[in-house]
Amino acid sequence: SPQSLTGLFHMARLVVTNEGLGRDEIPDLMTVGVSTNDRVGHAFGPYSPEVHDITLRTDRELANFFRFLDSEIGLQDVLIVLTSDHGVAPVPEFSQRTRAMGGRISPEEIRAAVNQALSREFGAAEYVRGFYDPHLYFDFRRLTSAQVERAEELAKSAVEKLEGVQYALLASHIRQGRHLKTPLERRVSASFFRGRSGDLVILPRPQWIVSFDEPKGTNHGSGWTHDTHVPLIVRGNGVPAGRYRQTCTPRDIAPTISEILKMTPPAGSDGELLEWLR
Repeated sequence: SPQSLTGLFHMARLVVTNEGLGRDEIPDLMTVGVSTNDRVGHAFGPYSPEVHDITLRTDRELANFFRFLDSEIGLQDVLIVLTSDHGVAPVPEFSQRTRAMGGRISPEEIRAAVNQALSREFGAAEYVRGFYDPHLYFDFRRLTSAQVERAEELAKSAVEKLEGVQYALLASHIRQGRHLKTPLERRVSASFFRGRSGDLVILPRPQWIVSFDEPKGTNHGSGWTHDTHVPLIVRGNGVPAGRYRQTCTPRDIAPTISEILKMTPPAGSDGELLEWLR
């Protein structure tokens, strides 16, 4: 419900007041995660009246919160950073009605394609251990080490023939650095976690999504711009007004805030300074 936005920012105001944030020369850090928008976006899609409504409500709640900060602390002493963790694909049925690309892929379809391709070559069996979008995990225990490489290529080829799949990347190839040519491949490779990620990483075509349940709503998680393009707004004392066209990511926030505060960036930070500080 959009009413949760009101409750969230009421709690944020209580934190500022009761914890005495911004009352001395030592900087305080406060983060507010607006999760209701995520739930509404998943359920109804980015072009829905529900998302339109909750976006307007969020704008009003932010305006009220900033006015509160100005009255309690003074905005000249507040640094505000606004961003998002991801974008989203349109609801596939909406894309189809508007004659744009888009559709749904089922995990069962992916599993069946791999099992059929490998069963023809190595005999009938279950060759998929599990699927967690976008990661497919193989079960090659019945195959010899000499057969595994052939099985991987067959599985990759079978998945890439499915409608809605752009391509599939083998974990063995990612570990060898073989998928670093395009920005999209580099994004997938950067998200790969050795020992945890799947044996085959599946990338749907733009505006296609993997649907686990009944066809409804939408999702995110690909490397396409409808999922990766997010706002990044920084406002505060010492931040010059302007619009910057550089490529950046939310992980650039930590080193940028650290530079503004004349602090050492966190040990795990791998971002870069935003353009106006370089």
